Formats: sequence, structure tokens, C-alpha cells
Amino acid sequence: MGASIGMHQSKLGIYEEFENLLFYLDGPYYSVAPSFGVIFTLSSPRLSERISFQTEVHYFKSHYSSHLIIERSITEIHNSNINLTTFSVPLSLKYTVPYEKFALSFQGGLNVDYHLEKKQNGMPKKLWGIR
Repeated sequence: MGASIGMHQSKLGIYEEFENLLFYLDGPYYSVAPSFGVIFTLSSPRLSERISFQTEVHYFKSHYSSHLIIERSITEIHNSNINLTTFSVPLSLKYTVPYEKFALSFQGGLNVDYHLEKKQNGMPKKLWGIR
């Protein structure tokens, strides 16, 4: 068991089939946020000293924002903000190959995210006669 502190980078994009409906979102969006959590590792020497099960619990907040100006017969200004608070649980199997002074590890698994808070707000403005 141990503690984890780090940075979390994420990317938020819009599917192509929704781009016409959500034209005011000029994504993709990127976010870098602090992350903290706990790591648990379980191994059984009876089964194998090289194989272990590892799970982690992480908590982080991501913020994405956009400012888009569209100039046509009227000028449209779109300010979009998206906030996500996420509880993430990665589950993996780890295989370790020990050498004399170091060890090489291979790890694979899946990640389950729970979005605790999802907020989106937009501030569209239309300005007539301004160019």
C-alpha cells in the first residue's frame, strides 16, 4: 500500500457526427490537473513471486475552456467551460522479471472512471452590426 501524487493530463474531443450540432465547441480540449490517490498491491508467493494484482484509487478535477468568435452577418461569441471531478480506479496484473540490480515489469489492465461532478456552462452572445 502506498500514496500517489502526480499530474493528470486529459483530452476531451467531439465526435464527428456531432460537430455540426456543437459548432461552438472548437475542441479538442486539453487539461492538466493535480491528482492524488492510493495504490494497493496484492501478491501471493504460493502462486508466483513474479505475478501481482495492483489496484489504485485516484481523485482529480479537470477543467476545459474555449473562447470562439464566429463572424457572419452577426458576430457570435461563445465562451464554454466544462468541469469534471473524477474518481478513477485502475485494475491491473503485473509481471516482474528480476535481474541482479533492477527488475523489469510488465503491467496491463483496465481503468474505470466515475464522474462525481459534471458541469458545463456556456455564455453565447450575439452582436449585431459589429465587425
